[in-house]
Amino acid sequence: MKRYNQKHKTRILSLILIFFVCHLSAWTQNENISKILKVGIYDNPPKIFVNSEGNPDGIFIDILESISKKENLQIEYITGSWTELYTKLANCEIDILPDMAYSVSRDSLFNFSMPVLSSWLQVFTTKKCLINRLDDLHNKRIGVLEASSQEEYMKVDIKKNYNNDYLIFTYDSYYNSVVALKEGKIDVIIANRFFYFSNLCNKEILPTGVVLQLSELHFAFSKNISPDLIKLFDKNISSLKNNPQSDFYISLQKWLNKTKIVIPGYLKWLLAILLFGLIVFLLFTFMLNYKVKAKTKILNKRNRELIAAKEKAEESDRLKTVFLQNMSHEIRTPMNGILGFLSLLKDSKIFDDTKNQYIEIINKSGERLLNTINDIIEISKIESNQIVVHQSNVDIAEIMDFQLKFFIEQAKQKGLILHISQQLPKIKSIIETDKNILNAILTNLLNNAIKYTNEGSIEFGYNLKTVSQTTVLEFFIKDTGIGIPKDRQGAIFERFIQADITDKMVRQGAGLGLSISKAFVELLGGKIWLSSEEGKGSIFYFTIPYKSQPHTKSDITTFVSDEGEKGIIRNIKVLIVEDDEISDLLILNLLKKISHEVLHAETGIEAIETCRNNPDLDLVLMDIKMPVMNGYEATRQIRQFNNDVVIIAQTAFGLSGDRDKAIAAGCNDYIAKPINKDKLLALVQKYLKK
Repeated sequence: MKRYNQKHKTRILSLILIFFVCHLSAWTQNENISKILKVGIYDNPPKIFVNSEGNPDGIFIDILESISKKENLQIEYITGSWTELYTKLANCEIDILPDMAYSVSRDSLFNFSMPVLSSWLQVFTTKKCLINRLDDLHNKRIGVLEASSQEEYMKVDIKKNYNNDYLIFTYDSYYNSVVALKEGKIDVIIANRFFYFSNLCNKEILPTGVVLQLSELHFAFSKNISPDLIKLFDKNISSLKNNPQSDFYISLQKWLNKTKIVIPGYLKWLLAILLFGLIVFLLFTFMLNYKVKAKTKILNKRNRELIAAKEKAEESDRLKTVFLQNMSHEIRTPMNGILGFLSLLKDSKIFDDTKNQYIEIINKSGERLLNTINDIIEISKIESNQIVVHQSNVDIAEIMDFQLKFFIEQAKQKGLILHISQQLPKIKSIIETDKNILNAILTNLLNNAIKYTNEGSIEFGYNLKTVSQTTVLEFFIKDTGIGIPKDRQGAIFERFIQADITDKMVRQGAGLGLSISKAFVELLGGKIWLSSEEGKGSIFYFTIPYKSQPHTKSDITTFVSDEGEKGIIRNIKVLIVEDDEISDLLILNLLKKISHEVLHAETGIEAIETCRNNPDLDLVLMDIKMPVMNGYEATRQIRQFNNDVVIIAQTAFGLSGDRDKAIAAGCNDYIAKPINKDKLLALVQKYLKK
């Protein structure tokens, strides 16, 4: 009884051990099958290739996708040439290489599935080289796929069994061999029969009747692949080939159907539709011509309107021409004064009084030219919607006092009286608006008033008005000048229009001030108009919204000039960053009296190095537009190691937003070219005053 129990226990333990071993073996095999299979993809259409969308395609890929979908296999495609993938499979760097013919030499390197396709080698050529039998290959240049069965067969078997002498050229893809064939570098291609069905085999490539080695094509596996995976492939391949409705036969029908290109039937329908449309169009044209005769009166009216529009366009063109002529006059005239009197200054025999007179003329001519350029820039910014309104608290009384002080000398020179007549109390004069734009409007209108008034006075001011239940601030500029004819008053604010073209041609100015002022007033949300009588004078009015703000102390600060004032900054160390030699020389002379050492740099990179090597720099005048690196980027990099040095941007761009860009880059302030000496010294005084 004891012996029976002992035998029984031994049998149970044996069964458990067998079950465990079998389960472990199955688990190991499943792990091998369930890993990601790396499959090589090379160029051999239509069996296997990468399509125009960059995806694997072809007969073998269709079969592989069908098997992987059914067996839940994970596939990773690796692209390369046949030679590269052949080597990777031999080194077990990939798992599967589709479309490989079996050979004894390959049997030692790879494992093979059951045959997937039957094939043979066939000779392909062009019309220039006729091949009807094997002997015709004698002395020919033959292209084959590198490391393929074709190469081995043509180099060994054919030469061994037949007395043919030919040259073998190997290519890493069929595409390259086809290119060589078309270019006449080889005479024939040896390829498998499926090559005929690929897009590479077009009308220029001719299949011959010369058929060579028969072969079976397989999936080739690396030696480290589980035999169970190969059995799994064999089972599925057999199942696909035994089912006429399977993916295998669908793929063959898709890829091995080389049909002639025919015109689709829908094109015939399209032609019929176009013909029908043409008939309809002809009928429509006939009816339209009939209706045209009935609408002759309407067309005559429209013709008159077109003639009027044409005349208006011609008038506009004429005015634009006059405007351009005026621009030319306003640019060339001051340039004539500048260049002419500069040439006179070269005469060493002229007296100091005469020299000073010449310098004053050059200075006034330069200011006139700058005003013209500023007007052109302003009108360009307006046309391109680059003007941005910056609302802030503005003291209107201070602006009016500033305008009075600015123009008082100019008015006195012409014998005119300039005064402010109406103002609000100080507490009501603080409003929210754009200070710069308001200043520009007043400057343009006062400048025009002085320009066109030869005697008498100019009065300007402002007061509160209520328009459509809205409180506005109404400004006025009244003069006793030449006045504006009534027939020109409606066009005075338009682009390219001048109230009196003949008169304006003999006066300074580009004639853009009023159109700029109108655009600025509208940007602030107001209106502009005038009242004028020819020979007696004009009154220009404009309004802006009245947004009252509490009275605050003005932040306007006056800085002293560099001559004879206490507390002036002197003996500073300056770096001038400027790629223009003339501008560099000008700044050097402007700062000569307040600096003890001046360094120079022509690019942003030079500026960075100079600042790094001179940590005791007090001031950097940074040009914005420079070669290699611009001033914005140079400033950003300098601020990474020096936050104390004062950097003032100086540029000829002069567009809105440039100052904000400079400040954002790390500059302390900004000055536009041409550089005004007093403004520059005031900025230096502002930031370096101890």
